[in-house]
Amino acid sequence: MRANECFQKALQLEPGYAPAWAGAAQVALRQVANGYAPVADTIARAETAAKKAVQLDPNYADGFVALGNSRAMSSFDWNGAREALEHALQLDPSNSHAQFSLAHLTLVTDSTDDSLRRFQQLLQRDPLNLLQRRYTARVLYYAGRLAEAEVAIGLVLQVNPSFPAAHYELGRILLAHGQVPQAVREFESEKSSWTLLGLPLGYYAQGRTSDANAALQKMLDNSAGSEFQVAETYAYIGNVDQAFAWLDRAVALRDPGIQWLRGDPLLRNLTGDPRYAALLRRLNMHL
Repeated sequence: MRANECFQKALQLEPGYAPAWAGAAQVALRQVANGYAPVADTIARAETAAKKAVQLDPNYADGFVALGNSRAMSSFDWNGAREALEHALQLDPSNSHAQFSLAHLTLVTDSTDDSLRRFQQLLQRDPLNLLQRRYTARVLYYAGRLAEAEVAIGLVLQVNPSFPAAHYELGRILLAHGQVPQAVREFESEKSSWTLLGLPLGYYAQGRTSDANAALQKMLDNSAGSEFQVAETYAYIGNVDQAFAWLDRAVALRDPGIQWLRGDPLLRNLTGDPRYAALLRRLNMHL
């Protein structure tokens, strides 16, 4: 919130300042990604700000980064997003924001290995960037490299034990490792809104049906912007039809979580269903 206030004050002082428009767009996109703001209105605000940044200064790389990210989030336009991000790198080959977004986009549509390589290159340049390290842990989790994923997210927690979603990420890794009590402890240690997303998984894995149902209901009561995670939960517990219904809802409501669809370990119960391949085709995600 403070960052957004600062960018808005900058724009009041100088409405034609492209970096402030780009910064405002990126803040809005992070608010959506972390579940801090309503999806549709905030993404629309981000897209408007990104376009304004590019219009004001066509040579400002971060404006194109914001534009690429808003294209991915607002309309799942992966090709348009890649075009904007690659243009940003043409303007500024060392732009870490563009490289970070391309690493994520590579996981969405291309190779997990290529995405991981990109994230690891970023960490070589900036080893204390906790957001990049958290995403690296998630890509390792997607690749089934659970021990490495645990180390990566553990480093995040060493630096900042309250970093948003870090305990949640570690809980998912431990759950995949079969370390269910440890996973539940991590989900319960998560102090951000992500705790709502982890507890139904952990309680279900422990066989705590009543607690799992209560946690799921709380998740449903706060599902705006987390439709994809609701689908993950239903898929994990084996309710395939509900999982697909919530995936469709995630697409319709532009939940940015849908970008993590392809290869998601929590969706393994869906991958043999023809609706899964159909959804990937619909979203232009390659198998």
